[in-house]
Amino acid sequence: SSDSAPSNDLVDPDPGNNATFSDTGFTIGSPYYRTEVGAHQNSDSPYGTFDQGGNVLEWNEGVLLGPERSFRGGSFRGSVGNLRSRAFGCWVPTGEGFDIGFRVAEVP
Repeated sequence: SSDSAPSNDLVDPDPGNNATFSDTGFTIGSPYYRTEVGAHQNSDSPYGTFDQGGNVLEWNEGVLLGPERSFRGGSFRGSVGNLRSRAFGCWVPTGEGFDIGFRVAEVP
């Protein structure tokens, strides 16, 4: 709920407006690079969700070029500009990558 670009700081307490990406260096280093959901505890969205942008690119239901499927969300390897909702890409679902995944969610 801000027009300000987030930073990629992982500090306690979280001052807010943070995400996991690598604009000026990785949020956390090797071998994991990815943070736990909610690691930026004061950086939730206006909907109360965490890590919607950054961490891993997330598959979605879009079909783009033949067998390729779309993904969105930016990743820990991407820049802050790739966190925008309009940033997307595509890849074949059988491909392997350590920065692409999916979200498992539950409606309480």
